[in-house]
Amino acid sequence: VEKGFFSLEKPLKHHCTLSFCQIYASQSTQVLRAALIPSIPADLTLPPSTGIGLSRDENNLIFVDTSNIPSVTGVHSNNGTYAPGDIVEITVRFDEVVVVLGVPILSLEVGESIGVAQYARGSNSTDLVFVYTVEEGHNSLCLDYMDNFSLEISVNSQ
Repeated sequence: VEKGFFSLEKPLKHHCTLSFCQIYASQSTQVLRAALIPSIPADLTLPPSTGIGLSRDENNLIFVDTSNIPSVTGVHSNNGTYAPGDIVEITVRFDEVVVVLGVPILSLEVGESIGVAQYARGSNSTDLVFVYTVEEGHNSLCLDYMDNFSLEISVNSQ
């Protein structure tokens, strides 16, 4: 938390200055001193910042870097001829390990309609595997994703 930052996140909020951080509990949240019958509110004042953040040792600092966003390096599946009801596995490879939150889908170009490959596995790895079940009327000489924005999180899944 940066100096002067004030968070309104619920159920706890906090405010930090140059000399202290104070955590405030919302009306629906209580932080009480541990006891057989907890009833005394805890002092939520944090000690002054050490200048080395949350690390306990200036030789092992904790870095937060959001500048390196994982990128797709390739998309592939097995060659072949598939009929309605057949399952095609499609692998999307990233340049670094990714973690899946939500339900990603991959839109496919399958003739005059759009096919959808469902996420199957691969969280916490560089390869995400999707499965596409061939449907009647889906025809393509070269199965491919729709465009650069074909990999997305399904809005109905959250």
